[in-house]
Parts: sequence; C-alpha cells; structure tokens
Amino acid sequence: MVVGPVGSGKTTLIKAILGELPCESGSVSVASKQMAYCHQKPWLTHTSILQSICGLSESQAVDEAWYKTVVYACCLEADIKMWPEGSHTIIGNNGLILSGGQRQRLVRAIDFKLCDTY
Repeated sequence: MVVGPVGSGKTTLIKAILGELPCESGSVSVASKQMAYCHQKPWLTHTSILQSICGLSESQAVDEAWYKTVVYACCLEADIKMWPEGSHTIIGNNGLILSGGQRQRLVRAIDFKLCDTY
C-alpha cells in the first residue's frame, strides 16, 4: 500500500513500477508482472457484479469458493445483499449507481482475478 499527502508522488511511483513512465536513469525491477492498478475514478463495464468480478460470460461456470472468498476479502457481502438483484445486479452505463467506496471495493475484487495470491 502506498500512502502520502496530495502531490507527494504516489501515482508517479505506481506508474513507474507498472512501466507506464520512462526511466531516465537506473532501472525498475519487479518480482511479478501480474499487478493491478485502480485509478481514483475507475471505469466499470455494463455487466453484472458477478461477471465483473469473475471475468466471465453468462454461460461460463463460476468458481463459487473463489468468488465468495474475494467478496468477503473486499467487504462486499453487505453491499451485494442490499442490491436489487444481488450479484446479478447490473452496473456500469445505465446500471446501478455505486458509491465511491462501493466502486473502489468492487474494483479491488475485479483485480483479484489477475493475482496469484490474495
């Protein structure tokens, strides 16, 4: 986790680690190429919560144990229970309006599909 005051270079550091900024001198090395970065204003596709987190189409099977673990780890259980159609609630354009915190937690859950560990 990277924390600091506004304008201290947090985003610049992360972008350098991700290779999105040119390195003027020295080098940047990372142990794993599997990383996730969540922008302060993340964009979400027009799909269900379940599909967004699992990265699946409607016809693909869901690994329920993995899904439940991720939902729990990202503190989304209470949110999903209160949404009109639970995990099948549609988000994105013309979908459910999420609070800033819900959006951030959901994006963290989506990022888990890119990770080896969680």
